[in-house]
Amino acid sequence: MKEYIVNYYLSEYHGAMFGFFAGIVFLIAAFLLWKFGVSGSLARGIAYSLIGGGLFFSVACTGVMIHNKQTAQKVEQSIIANNADVQTSEVARMEKVMASSYTGALIMFSLFIIVGLVFVLAFQGNLLMKGVGLGLLIIGAYGHVTEAFSMKRNRGYLEEIKSLKFENENINNMKMENKELFGTATVGSIEVRNRIIRAATGDRAHGNVTEEVIENYRKLAAGGVGAIVTGFVTVEERESFIPTLSFYDDKYIEQHKPLTDAVHAGGGRIVLQIASVGSFVTGGDYEGVPVYAPSAVEHMYSKIVPKEMTIGEIKQVQKKFADAALRGKKAGYDGVEIHGAHNFLLSLFTSPHYNRRTDAYGGNAGNRARMLLETVKIVKDAVGNDYPIWVKINSEEHFDNGITLEDFLYQCRELEKLEVAAIEVSGNWSSVASRTGPLYLDAATKAAESVATDVIATGGFREAAQMQEILMTTGIDAFGIARPFMKNPNLNEVLKLTN
Repeated sequence: MKEYIVNYYLSEYHGAMFGFFAGIVFLIAAFLLWKFGVSGSLARGIAYSLIGGGLFFSVACTGVMIHNKQTAQKVEQSIIANNADVQTSEVARMEKVMASSYTGALIMFSLFIIVGLVFVLAFQGNLLMKGVGLGLLIIGAYGHVTEAFSMKRNRGYLEEIKSLKFENENINNMKMENKELFGTATVGSIEVRNRIIRAATGDRAHGNVTEEVIENYRKLAAGGVGAIVTGFVTVEERESFIPTLSFYDDKYIEQHKPLTDAVHAGGGRIVLQIASVGSFVTGGDYEGVPVYAPSAVEHMYSKIVPKEMTIGEIKQVQKKFADAALRGKKAGYDGVEIHGAHNFLLSLFTSPHYNRRTDAYGGNAGNRARMLLETVKIVKDAVGNDYPIWVKINSEEHFDNGITLEDFLYQCRELEKLEVAAIEVSGNWSSVASRTGPLYLDAATKAAESVATDVIATGGFREAAQMQEILMTTGIDAFGIARPFMKNPNLNEVLKLTN
């Protein structure tokens, strides 16, 4: 919807620009009449009116141009949710402003015509005053015609914006039809046997895939889960000290093939989660290793003050993500998930608390999301449009100056534009780990209302009946469950029995 609203204000801007040039034309016409008018007094009278009208249009339209240009820029940088409530209020406000502006202009130009007629009729013998009246008639008639065209054009834009409401409602209706928790489905462009996703948990490895790691994934697949997201793998050799699987080199491709084969043999699907931890370093020996982040701000959990990344370092990391994703595709993974949550590197960029940059990667929500969105794009370019890319993002951070719901929804809409296959909705879960029940259901529901992209809600889901009800009443497509699968890889069968 935002694009339509921006176009509305830009249309108003260009309309005002036309009015500005009309004012200049009036001034030129006044000069010509003054200098070359056949009937001196009449011509000078018309010229007086055109001078006044020209100055009025030039000054007034300059103000309107500035206002609408600034408004269009603010809307472009702001967060406007593509849902019925926000849309209805925004359209109502725009209609009210348009109606009041048109009414004011109508009254003003009608006064020009009335006064012009009075001058023409009352001063029959005074050519100068009659000329003033004729000039006012010209200005009033011009204003009425241009305002009528402007009103028609802007009503068209508002009708287009209104139509988006029905488009979104149709999306939600389609997303709520015939969804069974334990029925086969397509989630994030991957065919799965049910809508329960084993969300990522750490693999506690030291870079290499071991038989123990493979066995853990084999058990998960045998337990019947719909799809598995791996624990995050490091995309940079610089972070190889972290106790998890590594994927920064081609040598790891052959190590991961037995893992993906084991999952597929058990009827499962598996998605590789790729990440850079940034300054969230909580394990391993990083002495002497440079720790990067968007800004030199102490991490709340690791207490590390990192080095602010240069543009060159940002581009290098983005390339590392793309290389790791391509390795995952070659290793047989059914898709990749870019980890943009949990105060890892990509989510640090989206957070106003951690991102204090003043360049293109900091400031407003669009700039703060740039690192994530550019990474998605370069990954997509590397693996191809047909390979499923999921993205995991924070919906909230549970601390002051963290991302807002509007920031989160903006990211969702931009990810939809990039045609990612799924958005996994999470948050800074370590701050709320002791809570029971769904942690980010409201945010996931709003995301599903705002985008056609598949939405996976993660955090706190434990009851099959509750998940089935959510499937039938919202646009959410699947559920991520993590820690319970660590205790019981057959959790899926337990959930079936309690449905």
